[in-house]
Amino acid sequence: MAIETADAADTAAPIQATALPRGAAYMEALQDPAAAFADPDLAQAQPVLTPLGLPRPVSGNFASVFRLDGPDGRSHAVRCFVRGFDDMARRYAAIDQHLRRLPPASTWRVGFEYQEHGVQVQGEWFPIVKMDWASGQPLLAYIEQHLWDGPALAYLATRFATLVDELRRSGVAHGDLQHGNILVAPGGDLRLIDYDGMFVPPLAGLPGNELGHRNYQHPGRSPGEFGLHLDNFASWVVYASLVGLSVDPLLWGRLDGGDECLLFRSHDFADPAHSEALAAFEATGEPVLRDLAGRLRHYLDTPFDAVPPLSPDKAPLPTLPEDRPVDNQRQRSLMAALREDGPGAGRSAAVETVRPRHTAPPSQVHFTHMGAAQAVFAAAFGGAVIAIGLAVIGLLAALAALPLIGAAAVAAGRSLWQRSPEVAEYRSKQASHHRAERKRDEAQGTVERLQRDRAAVDRVEQDALARAGRAQEDQQTGRDAAIREIDDGLRARLTELAAQEQELYRDEHTALAAALRDRQRAVIDDDLGRKPLSMYSGLDDRLLYALALDDVRTAADFVDVAVEGDVSHLVRADGRRVRATGLPPQKAHQLLSWRRSLEARLTASLPTALSDDDAASIRARFADRRGALAGAEQAARADAARQAEAVRAMPLADTTSLTEAARQAQRDAAARRVKLDQELNRARKGLAEAVWELDEAAWALDAFSDLTFAAYAKAVFALGFKR
Repeated sequence: MAIETADAADTAAPIQATALPRGAAYMEALQDPAAAFADPDLAQAQPVLTPLGLPRPVSGNFASVFRLDGPDGRSHAVRCFVRGFDDMARRYAAIDQHLRRLPPASTWRVGFEYQEHGVQVQGEWFPIVKMDWASGQPLLAYIEQHLWDGPALAYLATRFATLVDELRRSGVAHGDLQHGNILVAPGGDLRLIDYDGMFVPPLAGLPGNELGHRNYQHPGRSPGEFGLHLDNFASWVVYASLVGLSVDPLLWGRLDGGDECLLFRSHDFADPAHSEALAAFEATGEPVLRDLAGRLRHYLDTPFDAVPPLSPDKAPLPTLPEDRPVDNQRQRSLMAALREDGPGAGRSAAVETVRPRHTAPPSQVHFTHMGAAQAVFAAAFGGAVIAIGLAVIGLLAALAALPLIGAAAVAAGRSLWQRSPEVAEYRSKQASHHRAERKRDEAQGTVERLQRDRAAVDRVEQDALARAGRAQEDQQTGRDAAIREIDDGLRARLTELAAQEQELYRDEHTALAAALRDRQRAVIDDDLGRKPLSMYSGLDDRLLYALALDDVRTAADFVDVAVEGDVSHLVRADGRRVRATGLPPQKAHQLLSWRRSLEARLTASLPTALSDDDAASIRARFADRRGALAGAEQAARADAARQAEAVRAMPLADTTSLTEAARQAQRDAAARRVKLDQELNRARKGLAEAVWELDEAAWALDAFSDLTFAAYAKAVFALGFKR
C-alpha cells in the first residue's frame, strides 16, 4: 500500500467507540518493533522514519498507518486504530472470508490480516490490521503527473468504472471511495485500501460505521446506512472528475483540484444551484461534461439509496482528442505539447514531441503571374538567344553585343523575380515564420523562468525545513547523549548493587551452612556424650579417674590426640590438651579411632537441612540488608527515570524560531506554488500555441521551396517561346 490517507475532513459514526491509544503513543511504541508486535514478520521489520528519526504515521479517521520494511525485502502497512467499534473483529473476519472467495482477477484487493492482539502500547495489547504494502501511486499524484495526458486520464476513468462495476457484481461496497483510498498500480490497475467501512453480504443487517469523505458523499447519506448502494454516488463523483480532467485539464487549476478533493466539494452537493464545479462543467461546451453535470444535479435530487450504480455500459464515455473532428487537430497538438510531469515538476519545458498538424507536404507554389513585364523580359531573353545564334554563324557584331544583352536580361529578370507576387508572398510567410520563432522562444523562456522560480521556491522551503530538522536533530542528539549517560550511570549502579547482592547471598549461604554444621555437630556431640570412655576396653580405672578430673569422661569430650615423645594428650574441642598419663601413644591412636568409628556410624543419620524455623531465623538476619538493596535498586531506577524524563521534557526553545520559520516557509511556498502552477499552466499553453503556430508557419513556408530564380527564368523562357 503506497500511501494511505483518510483525511480529517472525513465524517464517521463509529459504533460504541473503544478507548484506544493516540497516534503519538503508537509512534513511541513502534520505535521498538520487537517489543511492540506479536507478529514475527512485524517484530523483525523496521518502520519508515521521519527526518527526526520517529516512525512516520499517515493519520486517518480510524487509524494511524505505518509502513514497516522487513529484512526479507517485504513491506507491510500496519493500521493502528485510534478510533474503533466493538465488532471490529467480526467485521474484518467477514470481509476477509468474502474477499478470499473472489476470483484471482480481482486485482483491486490488498491482502490483510486482522490481529486482535497486534501491538503492545504501554504494556497493553491493542488490535491492528496488517496489510500487504501494495505498489501503486496515490490517485492525486497520478493525476498531477498525467494532467495534460487526456488519453491516460480517459483510460483511467474507464478503468475506474469497470472497477466499480466489478465491486457491485461481487457484492462489495467499499464505503469510502475517495482519492486517498485509490492507488494506480504501475500497469494501470486500480487498487483500493482502507476496508474499515466495507460492506459484504455476511454483514447485511448491521449498521454502517462511517459516512465517508464529505467531498465525495451525497448529502442524504445518513449515519448507520449500510448496503451495496454505499458507493453509487461517490463513484459518479470520481468518474465525472476523471472524465472532466481528460477533456479539459485546466479545470484542475480553475477549481483548485487536489485540495482534499478531485474537482467537487461538499458545498457543491449541498447547494448545486450555486456550484462552481457543476457550472464549469456546463460552460465547457463539451457534451460529455454537460451530460455528467446534469446527472449529478439529478442524483442530488434523488434519495441516497436510489442513486443508480456507475457501470461502463451506461456511463457517458470521455471523448478522446483522437476521436474529435479534424477541425480539432489543433487541440490534439496542444495535448501532445503539454504532456509534462505535472504542475511544477521541474522538467525541461522544451516541447520536442509536438505531433505535426499536417501529415503530407504542402502543394508547391509555382510562378503563374506572367504579365507585360514578363513579356518584355521574354523578348529580351529571345533577343539574347538570337544574338547567340548569330555569333555562332560568325557575325562579330552580334558576338560583341552578346555580353551586354545577356547581362541586361539577367538583371531585368532578377528584378522581376524579386518583385513577383509569389516571391512577395514567400517573404511574407518567411516573416511570419520568424515571428513564430520569436514567440516560441519567448514562451519557452517564460516557461523555463517559471520553472526556475518554482524550483527556487522548493529550495527555499527545503532549506528552511533542513535547518529546522538539523537543529531538532542536534537537540535530539544532545538529548540522546544525556539519556545514554543516565543509562550508563544506572547500569553502573545496578552492577554495583548486583555485586552487593551476590555478596549478601554468599554470606547468607555461609550462615545457613554453618548453622547446619553446628546442628550436625550438636547431634554428634549429644550422641558421643552418651558414650563414656569406659566403653573402650583399653583404659584402666586409674587413667579414667585422672581424665575425669580434667572433665574428659565421654567420647564427646575430645576431638583428637597429640603425642609428644612417649606422652599422649587428648585434645579438647577448644584446643586445650589433657595429659593422659599411662596412655601409650599406640593406645591413644586406637582410642581416637574408636571415637571416629562412633562418629562415622552417626553420619548417615545426621540432618541434611535446617528446620524451617531455624532457616527463617537466619534469613531474617539478612532481610534488612536485602530490603535495603532492593530499595537502592528501585531508587536508582526511579532516579534515572526522573532524570531521563527531565531531559525529554526540556523545552526546545532554541529551535522554536527555526521551526516557526520552517512552517512559515512551507505556508509561503504553498501559496507561491499555487500561483506559479497557475502561471505555468498558462505559460505551457502559450508555449504550445507558439509551437503550433511555428509548425504551421514552417509547413506553409515549405510550399515556396521551388521559387528559385532558375525556376523563374525557366517559366519566363517558356513564356518567350510561346510568344
